[in-house]
Amino acid sequence: MMKKVVSLCAASSAFFFLCGCDRAPSSGEKRAASFAEREKPSAVRKEAETWRERLDAAVAGSVREKENGSEHVKALNDVAALYAEGLQNGWVHPLDVRAWCDSVAETGSGYSGETVIGAMFLYGTGIKRDAVAAREWFEYGLARPGTQRGNALYMLGMMYFKGDGADQDLNKALGLWHKAADEEHPAAMGLLGRAYMEGKMGFEKDAASGLALLEKAANGGKSPSSV
Repeated sequence: MMKKVVSLCAASSAFFFLCGCDRAPSSGEKRAASFAEREKPSAVRKEAETWRERLDAAVAGSVREKENGSEHVKALNDVAALYAEGLQNGWVHPLDVRAWCDSVAETGSGYSGETVIGAMFLYGTGIKRDAVAAREWFEYGLARPGTQRGNALYMLGMMYFKGDGADQDLNKALGLWHKAADEEHPAAMGLLGRAYMEGKMGFEKDAASGLALLEKAANGGKSPSSV
């Protein structure tokens, strides 16, 4: 029976930690786990505990800065970054992160934690890049209005345009960019404006429409007459 257990253990390196060995001992007896192997669970727990302490401190900081404009946004970004780190390392459940995003949205601040987390995954900011996770967080964030809705729509459009984290789909990308432009997103307006001016991406050349969009983009999404 001992030989059978040892054989199963050697069959896959994925089981070395559970079996207490990383190779089949020549003596036929199971070798004791190394010090590093025995300490690994404790080290992982400690890392998660340290992360939780950092998160609690960041959340407390965001509460203190609640009435302080740009400092409040910076503090919320710090919380979002820690949640992204926690998600990637399995230290926090996605539903708990969504609950935090919901609570921030309910304050009426217009802050979209989902979009910030999605951008971190998309660009690999402080964490390992994960385009699929980015798409999922952008899409979740679009379930509600907010000042960063245009950002989510624009970045999602880019993902579908490039086939990055989503199946490549030009029509879907254009639809998302049009929605972003409706949200007065300058980059989306500039992109569509150039497409009209140059007759690209399936658009018939329309200099007037293109110029109007480019002028709005240059004015931060507003028509020149309303600035």
